[in-house]
Amino acid sequence: SFILFDLQSTANWYSFVTSSPTHYSWMNKYVSFSMQNLTSASTASELINNYFTSTAYANGYVWYTTYNYNQGTIDLGRALLDNVNKTIGNFETVKENFDTADIFCMTYNPIDDKLYYVGGDYKIKSFDPANPNSVTVIGAYTQDINSISINRLGDAYCVAQNDSLYRMNLTNASVTLVGYLPD
Repeated sequence: SFILFDLQSTANWYSFVTSSPTHYSWMNKYVSFSMQNLTSASTASELINNYFTSTAYANGYVWYTTYNYNQGTIDLGRALLDNVNKTIGNFETVKENFDTADIFCMTYNPIDDKLYYVGGDYKIKSFDPANPNSVTVIGAYTQDINSISINRLGDAYCVAQNDSLYRMNLTNASVTLVGYLPD
């Protein structure tokens, strides 16, 4: 899986490329490329220690969670994104044992300046990037959610494994079916 970061003011996007442990040559590469010249893609940096489970961009940092093989837990990390020079700083662990459940996806909410994530325990949680030690459990849901995204208005949408698109209430984690995605 991978995630793209739109840097808005430039033609360059950035992406974390991740893979299953069977494809080590793909794991955790940070790749930059121009939408106008896709052949110019180059690897900016790599981290091979653990594999990413989710990534999001917030407050100048790329935030990511990794599965810690040694501990059997999920760690939270970040790397500073230099929007001007198109580089990414060192990967640093912010909090070990951040969560015990798999984190499938994470996204930034510009309205309350928090990161939200969903995981294998069927709960949506949030934390302030300035204080990742304090995680708030918003509520539980029953769908097998694969991804979540929040737009500039603070509206959250998520996709379930059965290709259903839902709107999620960020106050109580309830979901409303919007429709089904095409094949």
